[in-house]
Amino acid sequence: MDIRELSSISDIILTGMAEKPDADMIIYGDEHITWSEMRDRSGQVANALRADGVGPTDRIAYIDKNGPEYFELAFGCSFINAVTVAVNWRLAPPEMAYIVNDSKAAVLVIHEDLVEHLAAFEADLESVRRIVVIGSHETHISYDEWRNAHPVESDVHDAQPDDVSMQLYTSGTTGMPKGAQLTNSNFNAAFNNVDWEMTGDARTMVMMPLFHIGGSGWAFFGMGSGATSILVREFDPVAGLQLIESEQISHAFFVPAVLAFFSMVPSDGIDLSSMQTIAYGASPITEDVLVNSMKMFGCEYSQVYGLTETTGV
Repeated sequence: MDIRELSSISDIILTGMAEKPDADMIIYGDEHITWSEMRDRSGQVANALRADGVGPTDRIAYIDKNGPEYFELAFGCSFINAVTVAVNWRLAPPEMAYIVNDSKAAVLVIHEDLVEHLAAFEADLESVRRIVVIGSHETHISYDEWRNAHPVESDVHDAQPDDVSMQLYTSGTTGMPKGAQLTNSNFNAAFNNVDWEMTGDARTMVMMPLFHIGGSGWAFFGMGSGATSILVREFDPVAGLQLIESEQISHAFFVPAVLAFFSMVPSDGIDLSSMQTIAYGASPITEDVLVNSMKMFGCEYSQVYGLTETTGV
């Protein structure tokens, strides 16, 4: 796949569906999602959002660990020129409410594991007019019911380079988290200026949290190359190493702390030879961690220095 003339992230899913509809786009545990299936789900989400009165520039908040629903929302939002706002699921309820309110989100999608948080801050929400729960909830509609009530066919909004595609919150150095608005041209520049040497045969690990540019940005880089994304709900060092072997993962982005944890757990008998490139960044790395990690994986390493505000690179 070649999407160097990216007009919006919807081009990723539309190109993938056209070129390899039946190939695996995302593997999430035992679930295999093809490019055409993701396109259909994204179309349903776009139509569900339209039915809720969502239009261009409206914000959609997502609070959950890593899951395929995030990408359905991201592509669905892109179809209608709305904006995804992934919120750190580790935050306390007042902090979650602050970000949802600051972004002026019209719809909130949250996992059932976090309903106690929702109960604590729901009364403080200012702009949300629809709450959708991944799983089940006694009051709010389930995500599957909300999505599946709508057809898969959806028009795609004519996006402009300066239209915002994603809004991620960074802690900054003072005050409350700041919303970094990433435009279509930001992603286009990133795709054109960084070469991870990934092809459509690559198998990328998406383990970093999607509310961080190291998670969502890395995922879109891989998807934009036509690679298969092995999506991991949350980090576990032993399970992560085993997954590299079982899924023959070739590319991954890790923060230094993850590389350090990998080196602390037993890896004898685990075949890591499929790994071709590890990108790392987001914090400093010690020489010992880097050397031990390079010995462990025996692949190419690429240090990333960037900002959320610059699409991670």
